Amino acid sequence: MYECGVVQKISGKTVTIKCGTNSACAACKSPICRKKDRIFEVKNLNNFELAEGDEVEFLLPSGRTVFESFLVLILPLILFIVFYYIGKGIFGAESEGKNILCGVLGIANGFLIALFYSRLRGNKDMPVITRKC
Repeated sequence: MYECGVVQKISGKTVTIKCGTNSACAACKSPICRKKDRIFEVKNLNNFELAEGDEVEFLLPSGRTVFESFLVLILPLILFIVFYYIGKGIFGAESEGKNILCGVLGIANGFLIALFYSRLRGNKDMPVITRKC
């Protein structure tokens, strides 16, 4: 999905964008910019001549956004269920507290997987500026 934002800071090919500042952003009600003054980094791979205050359009690939949302939101819940039933197999049904503790360890593992994936990918998943408005 394409979003708009205003350039706040430029550091080489990395640009800090403030989203949700113009009337077009307010009208679209995009989930990425729903929160006012949302600030994040994008790549300037096409070497646009940018200055602070310029409005730019950038691309957030939908597939990548969905996958990363899955990693952060759904995977820990799935791992809770898996680890809970592993704990149930190890400790038995009578030991509910230990089973829940195993489930919580599953949630922690889900967040660790998301963290390691994010560190492994680094800046490769950053949004890219597509044009200057």
